Amino acid sequence: MSQTTIPADPVNPPRRVHWLFSRILAGFAVFSVFSGSGLIFLTEGHPDAFGWQFVIWGLIDLVFAATGLRAIGPMDDAERAKLVDALSFSIKVLNPIWIISGVVLLAFGLWGHGLGVLIQGGFLTAFDPIFRSRLRAA
Repeated sequence: MSQTTIPADPVNPPRRVHWLFSRILAGFAVFSVFSGSGLIFLTEGHPDAFGWQFVIWGLIDLVFAATGLRAIGPMDDAERAKLVDALSFSIKVLNPIWIISGVVLLAFGLWGHGLGVLIQGGFLTAFDPIFRSRLRAA
């Protein structure tokens, strides 16, 4: 079994946490894009709409993950505070919007889109607080 080397400065724990969580997000994003693409090309109806939600969210997640993976050098307190604030905004404002949007789509009978938004929003609802907690503790 091979071990992955972490190209972050071990003396700078905030950068290491940022890099690790960006890598987790990148993995989920790649999974979303590939599984969503499969659903789009192999199905019709609700699974097709579900697939589009996965592809769109996956591409957006890839942009955020790439930003974190490209960051180099130590993370200072101001940069960490800015990232913690952005995560706090996501937790308090954006994540509830994703969940409510998914429920509304389901209520209007858009099952594929609604379920896709709920799953992707649910992932972020779980991911963001853990990321913020680890970043604060670093």
